[in-house]
Amino acid sequence: AMAPVEDVRRAITMNFKEAGDPVYLAGFGQKGMGGSVYGELYGCGNNYLGPVDIKAAVRLYGGLLKAIKKGFVKAAHDVSQGGLAVTLAEMAFSGGLGAELDLAGAAVEKGLSDLERLFGEAPSRLVLEVAKEKEGEFLKLVGGLPVKEIGFVSEAPVLSVKAGGGLLFREDIYALKKCWQRELL
Repeated sequence: AMAPVEDVRRAITMNFKEAGDPVYLAGFGQKGMGGSVYGELYGCGNNYLGPVDIKAAVRLYGGLLKAIKKGFVKAAHDVSQGGLAVTLAEMAFSGGLGAELDLAGAAVEKGLSDLERLFGEAPSRLVLEVAKEKEGEFLKLVGGLPVKEIGFVSEAPVLSVKAGGGLLFREDIYALKKCWQRELL
């Protein structure tokens, strides 16, 4: 995708920036693995793809754009190819920082499986690192939108993701990067 950038010096990159900053998931997780890399690689049989709600997406992106312009957001990355697990890994190894995350509070469709949660490519979702000193202002601005805190950036180079009480995965970010690079070659 392409879009005009008013001031490239204020562009937001995807890499985690500072340990201790909160991490938010914006958007609504939906059932289905349709069109996903995981589904393509492993033929999981779940080819459902949830609908795109254009009006909800425009509201969400409008609120997030205001937060970005006010300097509340330090990093942002869309949830797309590979799903949430890949998005989180890319943010972590790009910044050389890990994260401690719990997806239990994220906005999702009822009955979403862990597989769909991690590797589904439901539309209109973003992961954000928010400046901890501006978190209160950020929350006021995005109030009423499907934006939920899922954890924090950590100094340790480990990405740990759970959903409620259950650990989904815990992995060294450099091992994740090697896997990611291997798939590109």
